[in-house]
Amino acid sequence: SQWKATVGARHPNYASTLNNWAIWHANAGRADSAEALYREAVAIDREVLGRDSPSLGSRLSNLGRLALDQGRYAAAAEWLDEAVELLARADGPDLRYAAALTNHGQLAFHQGEWDLAEERLRAGRAVFAELHGDPSLYTAASDAYLARVSAARGEAREAEHLFAGAR
Repeated sequence: SQWKATVGARHPNYASTLNNWAIWHANAGRADSAEALYREAVAIDREVLGRDSPSLGSRLSNLGRLALDQGRYAAAAEWLDEAVELLARADGPDLRYAAALTNHGQLAFHQGEWDLAEERLRAGRAVFAELHGDPSLYTAASDAYLARVSAARGEAREAEHLFAGAR
């Protein structure tokens, strides 16, 4: 690739390009190639930026989301746990942290862990609200996810309230 030729194969900008390419592959339904690209970006970040890099956390969250979308919950949990832990130590809440919390909350939802799902989704929503205001597209999406948790618990009124606020 042009980036690889320009900056080298072990450069954060190349890792960023791989991550963006992985997103494209995932959106195109090419999960296997997306995972390989995410894994390569993660390896570069670990080597070049270190284990505390927010970029690494973001890429781990993306990798976890991909596994979640495939129903590979054990792999998703491994990557999302690491992403949330790493991003929680960063210099303050940001969009990457909120996304990792939301991804982790969705994983917990799919595993039937309603309390953890709600905790993570509410934490992600709070960061989104802090960064983008409330209401915003981000908080509306969070409310829709929280409504699914309420519905799964049989809390119809709360689910309806959250869904109404999300639209």
